Order: sequence, then structure tokens, then C-alpha cells
Amino acid sequence: MVKPGIIAAAGIVALESMIDRLAEDQANAMALARGIHDIPGFRIDLDKVETNMVYVDHSGTGLSTDEVISKLKAAGVVASALPPNRFRLVTNRHHDHHVIEEALTRIRSAMEA
Repeated sequence: MVKPGIIAAAGIVALESMIDRLAEDQANAMALARGIHDIPGFRIDLDKVETNMVYVDHSGTGLSTDEVISKLKAAGVVASALPPNRFRLVTNRHHDHHVIEEALTRIRSAMEA
């Protein structure tokens, strides 16, 4: 590692000023998960949403992971592919309640198209 101080600085900021945000990020992830859980073809184990990451099983859509990711991307939603039948969404400090609602609207629209 050439510049460990840069990485250490990010860790210090996270520990000193971002701990309180974790509850908000997790609450946003849960709101996102609940909204997605109601979209036909998607399944989420809500008991496993414990962090800011939401894992979605899309096998009920009949689409491949690449097809689902493509639809989401076209709607302006960035997701990580987890083939063969899942994708992941992650909330962060830039995602408030309004962003979560907009994401859900876009995801619903993408999957209806």
C-alpha cells in the first residue's frame, strides 16, 4: 500500500462521524426492501435486511439477471448483478426517503415495461 494514510483518514471519518447514520441507512434499506417485496416477481427475505444492502431474488420474473439489470439501468437505477437469480441494491448517506421512493417508482415502472 503506497498511501495508507488516505485509507486510514476515511476510516477515522467513518468511525467519528458516520456511526449515527447507520440506523438511518438501515431504515432506508428496509423501506426499499419492503417496497420491492411488493413488486410482482421479486422476493426479499425481510428478516435478512440488517445493513444497508438489499438482496433481491428476481426468479419470479422469468428474466435473466442481465435482463433485469438492463431494465433497471434504463430506468436510472444502479444495481449489482448476482447471477443466476439475484441482484443487490445499496443505500448510503446520499439516499433519503425521497430518493428511496423515487427508486421504487422507477423499479416498478421498469418491471412493468
